[in-house]
Amino acid sequence: MLDESLSGLNSSLAHDVENNLLNHDDLTLLYITHKFDMALLKRYDEIIWIQDGKLYQMASLFNMTVEQNIVMYKKVDNNKLEKVLLDSGAKQFLTNENQLANQITSNGTNYSGGERQRIAIARGL
Repeated sequence: MLDESLSGLNSSLAHDVENNLLNHDDLTLLYITHKFDMALLKRYDEIIWIQDGKLYQMASLFNMTVEQNIVMYKKVDNNKLEKVLLDSGAKQFLTNENQLANQITSNGTNYSGGERQRIAIARGL
């Protein structure tokens, strides 16, 4: 997932994207502008993150609860948290409040790849 077109990236990163991503027949590359509908992201299980000039296929999760991974020690009211869970698609597998207290272990290996992505998207929101 890119937040701009390849032409907006520095030449080294654009080269990495072209060589590492665009040459895969089974990969869909999304170009996301700053105005997009979160519903679009719900259709994809695997998202490539570009952050600090590096390509990541999986966002890092921490050995904390699901809720702590999302709010990152910020005070968030329940209505906002509920909206974030819905918008990110995480509500599909976090169906009750008790599941927010589940511990994430070993960078999230106790969740599927798609679930880890949705937790990371929720954190971003």
